[in-house]
Amino acid sequence: MSYKLKDVNVRISVIWNFEAPAGAGDTHYSLMRGTKANVIIRQGKEENYRPELFVESASGANAATLEAALRNRLAALENQYPGLELKSDGKQWHILIPAQHRKDHEAHFGQVLESFLRYLRAGKLPSWEVPNMITKYYTTRRRWSLHLVALLQRVRKHLRDACEMDQETATKTKVLTFFGPEGTQRL
Repeated sequence: MSYKLKDVNVRISVIWNFEAPAGAGDTHYSLMRGTKANVIIRQGKEENYRPELFVESASGANAATLEAALRNRLAALENQYPGLELKSDGKQWHILIPAQHRKDHEAHFGQVLESFLRYLRAGKLPSWEVPNMITKYYTTRRRWSLHLVALLQRVRKHLRDACEMDQETATKTKVLTFFGPEGTQRL
């Protein structure tokens, strides 16, 4: 799915296989491009199917300035997340996350479930979650409506073609209507 969000181009693509290949685990790849850096999450064979966080300098950005900013940010996070390290291979920086800060899929699922049940008992989402939910559902519904409009336009074209062929042999043609985003339309 490709779209624009506040004048920023966004592309999301998901492949969700029924199960991982034999001997493999879950895989994931995310790339978030910025003006000064790109943030990458990789979780594949090379990472032993563990999510790993990488930062690379964006085109034209100063790598030394970026590295200093990364080191400053990790130092600021030291009290909350002790043990974070920064490792560079000359092209990118790998943020090493110690085991005590990692949760496996099942443990994370348990945390998400606990939060959901807390919200369910309270009868409302926390205020910080509301804009996220609105954005998520608006984005998915908007994409679905664009897909539906394109589908209806193709159906309308095929029906028009069929009606034109029908007019050659019949004396009258039925008028078909449907409800689209622009209101009622006649075919």
